[in-house]
Amino acid sequence: MENNENNKLEISNSIRHSLHIASSWSNFIAIVGFVVFGLIALIFLMSLRNLEYMFDYPPLFFMFSVQIVMLILYFKVSNYLYKFSVKIKSFLLRDSNVDFAVAVESLSSYMKLIGILLIVGISLMILSVVMSGGFLYGGGPFY
Repeated sequence: MENNENNKLEISNSIRHSLHIASSWSNFIAIVGFVVFGLIALIFLMSLRNLEYMFDYPPLFFMFSVQIVMLILYFKVSNYLYKFSVKIKSFLLRDSNVDFAVAVESLSSYMKLIGILLIVGISLMILSVVMSGGFLYGGGPFY
């Protein structure tokens, strides 16, 4: 695909149909993500009433920090997916190469962020298995 705006991207009807279905499902998943974001934000706001105890009790501070990180990540993931959905729908209506490029960039960013989160999650699982191994076979990790 060239950058010349006069060149239109040729899309068959079956690909258009598949892109329409993908945009509908990604829109649904993004809206569910925004709802989950709202619930996490509500939990976060409810936890602010314990702010005075947060620095005296380290696990509470840790939970507070994890909630902030989860809020940011949920919003970014849902936003990338929603932007993909909107731009694909716009591309299907107007046949704009710019809309298609923005949609693909949003999908790429979404996949990259999900991949990074997957790597971090698997690493934390492996770390927890290694750390718990000492408890299972010797009484503790520092004996």
